[in-house]
This record gives sequence, structure tokens and C-alpha cells, in this order.
Amino acid sequence: MQNYTEIPSSTTLSDSLSQILNNDKTALSLSSGTSFPTVNLQQGMPCFRTDEQKLYILTVVSPATWKMVIDLSATVGKVANADLLDGIDSTAFVRSVNGYGPDANGNSSVPIDLSSRVAKSGDTMTGTLTVPRLQIASTANYLDMVDQDWGTRYLHHNQGLMGFLKSDGNWDMYMNNSGQMWTANYGWLHDYFFSTIANCFIGNCPGNTGNCSPVGNNATSVVSNCGSASFVRDELVDNGSQIAVRRTQYNFNCNCNCNCDCYC
Repeated sequence: MQNYTEIPSSTTLSDSLSQILNNDKTALSLSSGTSFPTVNLQQGMPCFRTDEQKLYILTVVSPATWKMVIDLSATVGKVANADLLDGIDSTAFVRSVNGYGPDANGNSSVPIDLSSRVAKSGDTMTGTLTVPRLQIASTANYLDMVDQDWGTRYLHHNQGLMGFLKSDGNWDMYMNNSGQMWTANYGWLHDYFFSTIANCFIGNCPGNTGNCSPVGNNATSVVSNCGSASFVRDELVDNGSQIAVRRTQYNFNCNCNCNCDCYC
């Protein structure tokens, strides 16, 4: 409704009731109509264009300049120009990958190059990343090591085991939190090596009467007749942090029945 009337001060209240009512309805309807008001204009007054479903504000009285601030023609209304609401030039907002951003005062003066930034959702870096500490957090985390002319292997940590995965994703080598190491080829290294180092001798030395062999399957000499027998053997010794080699002479006392004192 556009039916605003200036009421002279000389008009009595009873004579101005209809004019006051029309003025109130004009204000309540935001001066609605299919065209803009042309009389009794006031800077800042609104006009809701019913033919466009848009709200305008009169920014300049002469010549009359109306600026649209809200578009209600769609299902959800939208502001047409943010500059009209906060007074900040919209160029202060980043609108492209490369451009200028706002400074502390909201002015567009700070150059911004987003193309050189790494995206949180995933990206590719061409340079070296140097950090004091890097954390990979998940229930089973991986670090992919990509050899572009061969393939990919992985550094993996899960359930207290940390090591390397083969290109097929299966364990190649890992170490537990106690320092024990497992490999796909050998299994647990301490079980593999020390289960095969056996410096053990046969308990009963076989032989014929009058001839005594110190060790049946590993004999280095045959002692003719009865008496003492001895031989030298190289052995591996577990010294904890290292494996040593030693040479030991074993002495045996054999009688004519070839019952030798040799035990594991």
C-alpha cells in the first residue's frame, strides 16, 4: 500500500484518523506496490515490489535511487548484495584461488595465493616438508613408500607390531615392543637361529669291541683298542648380544665294551 499523507498540524485528531490509519498501513506494508513511490519520499524508506517479490531501499531521494536488498522470489530469500548490509566492500572477500583478502580493517589489500597451500582433504606436495614431529593417528596406521619405477611398500604399526609390509600388503618384517624381530622368510629370528645351533653329543658312543668312536655320526677318528679318546669340535656360543665361535676338545674314557662318558 502506498497511501502516505502528510498531516498538517492544524488538522484535528478526529479529522486525521483516516489519514493516520492509511499512513500506518503504508508503513506496515513497506510501501508495497507494483511500482516505486514518487511522492513523499524519505531517504531510507523501504518499498516491497509485489510484482517482483523483492524489497528495495531508497538510498538517494533525488534522483530517486532504489537498491534491492532482499530477493524473496525464490523458495528461500537471499540477500542480493552483502555490501548493502555490512558496509564492507565485497572485494575484501576471497573469491578465487589467487587474489586479495581482507586486512584487519576489512579492506581488500592482502595478497592470497591458495594454489600454494595444502588442502586438508588431500593434496600433492612437490617440495620437502620439514616438521619437528609428525603424528599419524588411527587404529592401524600406514606410511606409503611409493617407488614410482617399481611399486609401493608400507611402513605399518598395529597391535604393538611395527615394521614393513610387502607390496601385496602382507607383513615382510616387524618388531614387537619387546625388541623381538619377525621376518617373512625366517619367522622369529631368535627361534630360527638358536633352534638350529645344537652343540649336543650322542649319549651312547657306538662302536665295535676293541674300536671306540667318540661320536657315532660325527666321528673324526676311530680309537683302536681300549682306552681314552678325544676330538676337537667348533661350536657356536650364544653370548646374548652376539654369537661367538669357540673350539672345544672333548675327552672320553672308553672301555673295551665301548661305553663312553659322553652326554648332551
